[in-house]
Amino acid sequence: MVKSKVHTTQTESGASVTNALRWFIPAKFLQRGSGYYAWVFHRLTGLAILGYVFIHLWQLFYLTLGPEAYNEHAIDFTNPIYLFFDILLIAILVYHGFNGLRVIFFDMGWFINEQKYLFILVMLITAILCIIAAYLIWFDVVPFIVKEVAVNP
Repeated sequence: MVKSKVHTTQTESGASVTNALRWFIPAKFLQRGSGYYAWVFHRLTGLAILGYVFIHLWQLFYLTLGPEAYNEHAIDFTNPIYLFFDILLIAILVYHGFNGLRVIFFDMGWFINEQKYLFILVMLITAILCIIAAYLIWFDVVPFIVKEVAVNP
């Protein structure tokens, strides 16, 4: 029997970490709990939302150039790259919002001992709503619904 050269170590949380993985990711980062990851993702999504606000304002600048200029620019919004970023934006907004509710629960003293489970719940809700949004955006379902409502009030 050949012994593996990859050794495992136990972290404080009880998870085993291979030396190969530790070579790429610092051990201190791997030893963090779900609360730390939720905190990091919350800050990153907040920065992403701030970046989106500036991009959105830049896009709205085309309205000042007149309807023709804006319509020429708006054609780009049907590009698959824009659609992908729309889906990503929805995922960011959903995660940031539901994680904000999770933080409010902790501030109120509710579910303090359930951090890991609430983080998993937030990630599941984000994934489910992102899949639904991706379907609606990618297959152009929403404009069809809006047209039907506008035609048949």
